[in-house]
Amino acid sequence: DGSLFFTTLFGSVRRISFNDGNQAPVVEAATAVPNKGEAPLTVWLNASGSDAEDDALVYTWVIGATRLAGDLANRQYTFEEEGRFRVHVEIQDDERTTRSEFIWVEVGTPPSVTIDSPIDQ
Repeated sequence: DGSLFFTTLFGSVRRISFNDGNQAPVVEAATAVPNKGEAPLTVWLNASGSDAEDDALVYTWVIGATRLAGDLANRQYTFEEEGRFRVHVEIQDDERTTRSEFIWVEVGTPPSVTIDSPIDQ
């Protein structure tokens, strides 16, 4: 498609592409606060985006394979079960969609490990 792909110094892959039509919206920020704690964990999901054409934006939060109903940039969600959950937001204008980087939410206490052997002398 003529796109230019490159990697950043931090290992992210980025794409530059020419488009003479509608530009995809930009995800400016996406956070989960707090992003770790004990179950049930109530988290505020916050996102902000912009669009070059100033189109109205629609926000869809995705947790694992679950898409949350509603069009809310900022919303509350309660994780009932323990585990590590992958969260992202999709921001859509009239024609195109952009997805944020993943946010990890950790619910529960990770196991602690103690090594008893061998004993250093």
